[in-house]
Amino acid sequence: MPARCARLVILLLLSAAAPAGANPGQEILDRVVRTYQNLSSCDFAGRIAVAVRTGGDKTENELRFLVAADSTGRIREELREPSHGVLGVADGTHHWQYRSQTNEYVKGPPPLRRTDAGAPKVSGIPGGLSANMLHQFRGLSAGASEVKYVRDEAVDVAGVSRKCFVLDVTSKSASPGGVQMEPKRLWIDSQQLIVLRQQIEVRGDSAAGRPAWRRTETITFDRATVDRALDDSLFVFRAPAGATEVASFSQGPQPGDLSGKVAADFTLKGLDGKTTTLSKLRGKVVLLDFWATWCGPCRIEMPRLQTLHREFKTKGLVVLGINQRETPKRAQDFMKKYGYTFPTLLDTQSAVAEKYQVQGIPTLVVVDPKGTIAAHFIGVREEAVLREALKKAGLK
Repeated sequence: MPARCARLVILLLLSAAAPAGANPGQEILDRVVRTYQNLSSCDFAGRIAVAVRTGGDKTENELRFLVAADSTGRIREELREPSHGVLGVADGTHHWQYRSQTNEYVKGPPPLRRTDAGAPKVSGIPGGLSANMLHQFRGLSAGASEVKYVRDEAVDVAGVSRKCFVLDVTSKSASPGGVQMEPKRLWIDSQQLIVLRQQIEVRGDSAAGRPAWRRTETITFDRATVDRALDDSLFVFRAPAGATEVASFSQGPQPGDLSGKVAADFTLKGLDGKTTTLSKLRGKVVLLDFWATWCGPCRIEMPRLQTLHREFKTKGLVVLGINQRETPKRAQDFMKKYGYTFPTLLDTQSAVAEKYQVQGIPTLVVVDPKGTIAAHFIGVREEAVLREALKKAGLK
Protein backbone atom coordinates (compact mmCIF):
# COMPACT_ATOMS: atom_id res chain seq x y z
CA MET A 1 0.00 0.00 0.00
CA PRO A 2 1.50 3.40 -0.95
CA ALA A 3 2.49 5.57 2.00
CA ARG A 4 -0.11 8.25 1.14
CA CYS A 5 -2.88 5.64 1.06
CA ALA A 6 -1.70 4.19 4.36
CA ARG A 7 -1.78 7.66 5.92
CA LEU A 8 -5.33 8.26 4.66
CA VAL A 9 -6.47 4.88 5.95
CA ILE A 10 -5.10 5.70 9.42
CA LEU A 11 -6.84 9.06 9.46
CA LEU A 12 -10.12 7.47 8.32
CA LEU A 13 -9.86 4.79 10.99
CA LEU A 14 -9.20 7.44 13.61
CA SER A 15 -12.19 9.45 12.46
CA ALA A 16 -14.46 6.39 12.40
CA ALA A 17 -13.44 5.30 15.89
CA ALA A 18 -13.68 8.74 17.45
CA PRO A 19 -16.89 10.34 18.72
CA ALA A 20 -18.13 13.52 17.09
CA GLY A 21 -15.95 16.50 17.95
CA ALA A 22 -13.02 14.32 19.05
CA ASN A 23 -9.48 15.69 18.70
CA PRO A 24 -7.65 13.82 15.89
CA GLY A 25 -4.30 14.80 17.40
CA GLN A 26 -5.27 13.19 20.71
CA GLU A 27 -6.44 10.05 18.91
CA ILE A 28 -3.10 9.78 17.11
CA LEU A 29 -1.17 10.33 20.35
CA ASP A 30 -3.20 7.68 22.20
CA ARG A 31 -2.35 5.16 19.50
CA VAL A 32 1.31 6.12 19.70
CA VAL A 33 1.24 5.48 23.45
CA ARG A 34 -0.34 2.06 22.91
CA THR A 35 2.36 1.23 20.37
CA TYR A 36 5.09 1.86 22.94
CA GLN A 37 3.19 0.08 25.70
CA ASN A 38 2.92 -3.11 23.64
CA LEU A 39 6.35 -3.30 22.02
CA SER A 40 7.83 -6.76 21.66
CA SER A 41 11.12 -5.25 20.45
CA CYS A 42 12.66 -1.92 19.48
CA ASP A 43 15.78 -0.82 17.66
CA PHE A 44 16.44 2.93 17.87
CA ALA A 45 19.52 4.95 16.98
CA GLY A 46 19.96 8.67 16.63
CA ARG A 47 21.13 11.95 18.11
CA ILE A 48 20.26 14.11 21.10
CA ALA A 49 21.16 17.73 20.46
CA VAL A 50 20.96 20.48 23.09
CA ALA A 51 21.40 24.15 22.21
CA VAL A 52 21.32 26.95 24.78
CA ARG A 53 21.17 30.58 23.66
CA THR A 54 21.84 33.37 26.14
CA GLY A 55 21.94 36.83 24.63
CA GLY A 56 24.34 36.60 21.71
CA ASP A 57 26.04 33.43 23.03
CA LYS A 58 25.15 29.91 21.97
CA THR A 59 26.38 26.59 23.35
CA GLU A 60 25.68 23.27 21.66
CA ASN A 61 26.18 19.65 22.59
CA GLU A 62 25.29 16.49 20.67
CA LEU A 63 25.31 12.86 21.73
CA ARG A 64 24.67 9.75 19.70
CA PHE A 65 22.62 6.92 21.13
CA LEU A 66 21.53 3.39 20.37
CA VAL A 67 18.76 1.53 22.16
CA ALA A 68 17.77 -2.03 21.28
CA ALA A 69 15.65 -4.31 23.46
CA ASP A 70 13.21 -7.18 23.22
CA SER A 71 10.75 -9.06 25.41
CA THR A 72 13.30 -11.79 26.28
CA GLY A 73 15.27 -9.34 28.43
CA ARG A 74 18.01 -8.63 25.92
CA ILE A 75 19.12 -4.99 25.90
CA ARG A 76 21.82 -2.88 24.28
CA GLU A 77 22.34 0.78 25.21
CA GLU A 78 25.03 3.10 23.90
CA LEU A 79 25.77 6.79 24.41
CA ARG A 80 28.81 8.15 22.66
CA GLU A 81 30.61 11.25 21.54
CA PRO A 82 33.97 11.64 19.76
CA SER A 83 36.13 11.11 22.84
CA HIS A 84 33.98 9.20 25.35
CA GLY A 85 31.22 6.66 25.53
CA VAL A 86 29.28 4.24 27.72
CA LEU A 87 27.83 0.86 26.80
CA GLY A 88 25.45 -1.56 28.46
CA VAL A 89 24.64 -5.03 27.12
CA ALA A 90 22.31 -7.66 28.60
CA ASP A 91 21.82 -11.03 26.88
CA GLY A 92 19.20 -12.40 29.28
CA THR A 93 21.83 -14.19 31.38
CA HIS A 94 24.48 -11.54 32.06
CA HIS A 95 24.77 -7.77 32.05
CA TRP A 96 27.96 -5.96 30.98
CA GLN A 97 28.67 -2.27 31.49
CA TYR A 98 31.63 -0.55 29.84
CA ARG A 99 33.18 2.92 30.23
CA SER A 100 35.48 4.06 27.47
CA GLN A 101 37.12 6.77 29.57
CA THR A 102 38.76 4.22 31.88
CA ASN A 103 38.55 1.28 29.41
CA GLU A 104 36.97 -0.83 32.17
CA TYR A 105 33.92 -3.07 32.27
CA VAL A 106 31.93 -4.96 34.84
CA LYS A 107 29.97 -8.17 34.41
CA GLY A 108 26.98 -9.00 36.55
CA PRO A 109 23.58 -10.67 36.64
CA PRO A 110 20.85 -9.50 34.26
CA PRO A 111 18.88 -6.41 35.28
CA LEU A 112 15.75 -6.92 37.31
CA ARG A 113 12.64 -7.01 35.16
CA ARG A 114 9.04 -6.44 36.11
CA THR A 115 6.96 -9.61 35.94
CA ASP A 116 3.52 -8.36 36.99
CA ALA A 117 0.65 -8.75 34.53
CA GLY A 118 0.55 -5.02 33.77
CA ALA A 119 4.23 -4.72 32.91
CA PRO A 120 5.13 -3.65 29.36
CA LYS A 121 6.74 -6.32 27.20
CA VAL A 122 9.93 -4.26 26.83
CA SER A 123 10.71 -2.73 30.20
CA GLY A 124 14.34 -1.70 29.74
CA ILE A 125 17.10 -1.33 32.28
CA PRO A 126 15.93 0.58 35.38
CA GLY A 127 17.45 4.06 35.28
CA GLY A 128 19.03 3.50 31.89
CA LEU A 129 18.51 5.21 28.56
CA SER A 130 15.98 2.66 27.31
CA ALA A 131 13.93 2.93 30.51
CA ASN A 132 13.85 6.73 30.36
CA MET A 133 13.11 6.97 26.66
CA LEU A 134 10.39 4.33 26.60
CA HIS A 135 8.85 5.61 29.83
CA GLN A 136 8.66 9.09 28.32
CA PHE A 137 6.86 7.92 25.18
CA ARG A 138 4.50 5.63 27.11
CA GLY A 139 3.39 8.58 29.23
CA LEU A 140 2.80 11.12 26.46
CA SER A 141 -1.00 11.12 26.80
CA ALA A 142 -1.05 11.14 30.60
CA GLY A 143 1.24 14.18 30.74
CA ALA A 144 -0.66 16.22 28.12
CA SER A 145 -3.19 18.95 28.72
CA GLU A 146 -3.68 19.71 25.03
CA VAL A 147 -2.77 17.94 21.79
CA LYS A 148 -2.92 19.72 18.45
CA TYR A 149 -2.53 18.16 15.00
CA VAL A 150 -0.33 20.63 13.05
CA ARG A 151 0.31 19.18 9.61
CA ASP A 152 1.75 16.29 7.64
CA GLU A 153 5.47 16.42 6.95
CA ALA A 154 8.12 14.08 5.54
CA VAL A 155 11.11 13.18 7.72
CA ASP A 156 14.29 11.68 6.30
CA VAL A 157 15.45 8.59 8.18
CA ALA A 158 18.64 6.97 6.91
CA GLY A 159 18.00 8.33 3.42
CA VAL A 160 14.38 7.20 3.32
CA SER A 161 11.54 9.73 3.37
CA ARG A 162 8.90 8.77 5.93
CA LYS A 163 5.52 10.48 6.13
CA CYS A 164 4.76 11.91 9.57
CA PHE A 165 1.94 13.49 11.50
CA VAL A 166 3.24 16.57 13.30
CA LEU A 167 1.69 17.12 16.74
CA ASP A 168 2.11 19.83 19.36
CA VAL A 169 1.68 18.47 22.90
CA THR A 170 1.22 20.91 25.76
CA SER A 171 2.29 19.64 29.18
CA LYS A 172 -0.02 19.62 32.19
CA SER A 173 2.82 21.04 34.29
CA ALA A 174 2.39 24.77 34.75
CA SER A 175 5.27 27.01 33.68
CA PRO A 176 6.66 29.04 36.61
CA GLY A 177 6.91 32.81 36.41
CA GLY A 178 9.43 34.06 33.87
CA VAL A 179 9.73 30.68 32.12
CA GLN A 180 7.79 29.65 29.04
CA MET A 181 7.62 25.99 28.07
CA GLU A 182 6.66 25.68 24.42
CA PRO A 183 4.48 22.73 23.38
CA LYS A 184 6.50 19.60 22.75
CA ARG A 185 6.61 19.00 19.00
CA LEU A 186 6.48 15.40 17.79
CA TRP A 187 6.92 13.95 14.34
CA ILE A 188 4.97 10.65 14.30
CA ASP A 189 5.61 7.98 11.67
CA SER A 190 2.22 7.61 9.92
CA GLN A 191 2.62 3.86 9.39
CA GLN A 192 4.36 2.57 12.51
CA LEU A 193 2.92 5.26 14.83
CA ILE A 194 6.23 5.85 16.61
CA VAL A 195 8.18 9.05 17.27
CA LEU A 196 10.81 9.92 14.67
CA ARG A 197 11.69 13.35 16.03
CA GLN A 198 10.98 15.28 19.22
CA GLN A 199 11.73 18.92 19.97
CA ILE A 200 11.34 20.68 23.31
CA GLU A 201 11.91 24.41 23.76
CA VAL A 202 12.04 26.33 27.02
CA ARG A 203 12.75 30.04 27.31
CA GLY A 204 13.24 32.48 30.14
CA ASP A 205 12.04 36.05 29.86
CA SER A 206 13.76 39.14 31.23
CA ALA A 207 12.02 41.70 33.42
CA ALA A 208 11.13 43.60 30.26
CA GLY A 209 9.36 40.54 28.88
CA ARG A 210 11.96 39.83 26.20
CA PRO A 211 13.52 36.35 25.86
CA ALA A 212 16.68 36.23 28.02
CA TRP A 213 17.62 32.65 27.17
CA ARG A 214 16.31 29.69 25.22
CA ARG A 215 17.09 25.97 25.46
CA THR A 216 16.21 23.60 22.63
CA GLU A 217 16.49 19.85 23.01
CA THR A 218 15.99 17.76 19.87
CA ILE A 219 15.95 13.97 19.60
CA THR A 220 16.35 12.79 16.00
CA PHE A 221 16.10 9.12 15.08
CA ASP A 222 18.37 7.84 12.32
CA ARG A 223 16.94 4.35 12.79
CA ALA A 224 13.59 3.49 14.32
CA THR A 225 12.03 0.04 14.00
CA VAL A 226 9.70 -1.85 16.31
CA ASP A 227 8.30 -5.37 16.65
CA ARG A 228 10.91 -6.98 14.42
CA ALA A 229 13.39 -9.77 15.07
CA LEU A 230 16.67 -8.28 16.28
CA ASP A 231 20.12 -9.45 15.23
CA ASP A 232 21.69 -11.61 17.95
CA SER A 233 24.99 -9.77 17.49
CA LEU A 234 23.48 -6.68 19.13
CA PHE A 235 23.44 -8.50 22.45
CA VAL A 236 26.97 -9.88 22.39
CA PHE A 237 29.52 -8.01 24.48
CA ARG A 238 33.04 -7.93 23.11
CA ALA A 239 35.56 -6.26 25.39
CA PRO A 240 37.53 -3.57 23.51
CA ALA A 241 41.27 -4.05 23.10
CA GLY A 242 43.10 -3.59 26.38
CA ALA A 243 39.89 -3.32 28.44
CA THR A 244 40.09 -4.49 32.06
CA GLU A 245 37.32 -6.31 33.88
CA VAL A 246 36.71 -4.84 37.34
CA ALA A 247 34.43 -5.93 40.17
CA SER A 248 32.69 -2.55 40.31
CA PHE A 249 33.12 0.98 39.04
CA SER A 250 32.48 2.15 42.59
CA GLN A 251 33.01 0.12 45.75
CA GLY A 252 30.17 1.76 47.71
CA PRO A 253 27.00 -0.06 48.75
CA GLN A 254 24.26 -0.86 46.26
CA PRO A 255 22.06 2.15 45.51
CA GLY A 256 18.67 2.51 47.13
CA ASP A 257 16.11 5.24 47.53
CA LEU A 258 17.46 7.61 50.20
CA SER A 259 14.29 9.71 50.33
CA GLY A 260 13.29 10.56 53.88
CA LYS A 261 16.78 10.07 55.31
CA VAL A 262 19.00 12.78 56.74
CA ALA A 263 21.38 14.07 54.06
CA ALA A 264 24.96 13.11 54.89
CA ASP A 265 27.02 16.20 55.64
CA PHE A 266 30.16 16.95 53.66
CA THR A 267 32.66 19.69 52.92
CA LEU A 268 34.21 19.97 49.46
CA LYS A 269 36.35 22.50 47.63
CA GLY A 270 34.87 24.11 44.55
CA LEU A 271 36.36 25.18 41.24
CA ASP A 272 36.59 28.69 42.70
CA GLY A 273 38.87 27.42 45.49
CA LYS A 274 36.26 28.02 48.20
CA THR A 275 34.83 25.26 50.39
CA THR A 276 31.15 24.42 50.69
CA THR A 277 29.61 22.58 53.66
CA LEU A 278 26.17 21.11 53.12
CA SER A 279 24.95 21.65 56.71
CA LYS A 280 25.64 25.39 56.37
CA LEU A 281 23.01 25.55 53.64
CA ARG A 282 20.13 24.71 56.00
CA GLY A 283 17.09 26.82 55.22
CA LYS A 284 17.60 26.40 51.46
CA VAL A 285 16.60 23.68 49.02
CA VAL A 286 19.74 22.01 47.66
CA LEU A 287 19.97 20.00 44.44
CA LEU A 288 23.06 17.77 44.26
CA ASP A 289 24.18 16.45 40.87
CA PHE A 290 26.88 13.74 40.85
CA TRP A 291 28.46 13.90 37.39
CA ALA A 292 31.57 13.63 35.20
CA THR A 293 32.55 15.12 31.85
CA TRP A 294 32.77 11.70 30.15
CA CYS A 295 29.22 10.74 31.21
CA GLY A 296 26.81 10.99 28.27
CA PRO A 297 23.59 10.98 30.33
CA CYS A 298 25.09 13.69 32.59
CA ARG A 299 25.44 15.92 29.54
CA ILE A 300 21.77 15.45 28.76
CA GLU A 301 20.80 16.47 32.29
CA MET A 302 23.07 19.47 32.85
CA PRO A 303 21.27 22.01 30.63
CA ARG A 304 18.13 21.33 32.69
CA LEU A 305 20.05 21.99 35.90
CA GLN A 306 21.40 25.23 34.45
CA THR A 307 17.84 26.31 33.68
CA LEU A 308 16.74 25.60 37.26
CA HIS A 309 19.82 27.34 38.69
CA ARG A 310 19.26 30.46 36.64
CA GLU A 311 15.57 30.61 37.49
CA PHE A 312 15.65 29.84 41.22
CA LYS A 313 19.09 30.89 42.50
CA THR A 314 17.58 34.01 44.07
CA LYS A 315 14.55 32.13 45.41
CA GLY A 316 16.21 29.69 47.80
CA LEU A 317 17.64 27.00 45.52
CA VAL A 318 21.30 25.96 45.57
CA VAL A 319 22.39 23.70 42.69
CA LEU A 320 25.69 21.94 43.38
CA GLY A 321 27.44 19.89 40.74
CA ILE A 322 29.66 17.26 42.40
CA ASN A 323 32.29 16.21 39.89
CA GLN A 324 33.62 12.68 40.20
CA ARG A 325 37.37 11.93 40.18
CA GLU A 326 38.41 14.49 37.56
CA THR A 327 40.99 17.24 37.59
CA PRO A 328 39.90 20.81 38.35
CA LYS A 329 41.06 21.90 34.88
CA ARG A 330 39.01 19.26 33.09
CA ALA A 331 35.87 20.14 35.04
CA GLN A 332 36.50 23.90 34.70
CA ASP A 333 37.08 23.69 30.94
CA PHE A 334 33.87 21.70 30.52
CA MET A 335 31.76 24.13 32.57
CA LYS A 336 33.19 27.12 30.69
CA LYS A 337 32.77 25.52 27.27
CA TYR A 338 29.06 24.86 27.77
CA GLY A 339 28.26 27.99 29.77
CA TYR A 340 27.18 26.30 33.01
CA THR A 341 27.35 28.69 35.96
CA PHE A 342 26.07 26.68 38.93
CA PRO A 343 28.79 25.88 41.52
CA THR A 344 30.86 22.76 40.95
CA LEU A 345 32.54 20.86 43.78
CA LEU A 346 35.38 18.37 43.40
CA ASP A 347 34.81 14.89 44.84
CA THR A 348 38.28 13.69 43.82
CA GLN A 349 38.12 10.38 45.71
CA SER A 350 34.34 9.85 45.38
CA ALA A 351 34.10 9.99 49.18
CA VAL A 352 30.87 12.01 49.08
CA ALA A 353 29.49 9.80 46.30
CA GLU A 354 30.05 6.81 48.57
CA LYS A 355 28.06 8.49 51.35
CA TYR A 356 25.18 8.89 48.93
CA GLN A 357 25.50 5.34 47.58
CA VAL A 358 26.24 6.55 44.06
CA GLN A 359 26.69 3.59 41.70
CA GLY A 360 25.77 5.32 38.47
CA ILE A 361 25.74 8.88 37.23
CA PRO A 362 24.02 11.17 36.97
CA THR A 363 22.62 10.74 40.46
CA LEU A 364 20.44 13.62 41.64
CA VAL A 365 19.56 14.31 45.27
CA VAL A 366 17.12 16.99 46.46
CA VAL A 367 17.65 18.11 50.08
CA ASP A 368 14.93 20.11 51.81
CA PRO A 369 15.57 23.14 54.08
CA LYS A 370 15.71 20.91 57.17
CA GLY A 371 18.46 18.73 55.74
CA THR A 372 16.26 15.75 54.81
CA ILE A 373 16.49 14.06 51.41
CA ALA A 374 13.24 14.87 49.63
CA ALA A 375 14.00 13.05 46.36
CA HIS A 376 16.68 10.69 45.05
CA PHE A 377 17.01 9.98 41.32
CA ILE A 378 19.40 7.62 39.53
CA GLY A 379 19.68 8.44 35.85
CA VAL A 380 18.37 11.23 33.63
CA ARG A 381 15.13 12.93 34.61
CA GLU A 382 12.89 15.30 32.70
CA GLU A 383 12.88 18.93 33.82
CA ALA A 384 9.21 18.64 34.83
CA VAL A 385 10.09 15.80 37.24
CA LEU A 386 12.85 17.87 38.83
CA ARG A 387 10.56 20.88 39.17
CA GLU A 388 7.96 18.79 40.96
CA ALA A 389 10.60 17.38 43.33
CA LEU A 390 11.85 20.88 44.15
CA LYS A 391 8.30 22.02 44.79
CA LYS A 392 7.68 19.13 47.19
CA ALA A 393 10.94 20.01 48.96
CA GLY A 394 9.53 23.45 49.71
CA LEU A 395 10.82 25.61 46.85
CA LYS A 396 8.31 28.32 45.95
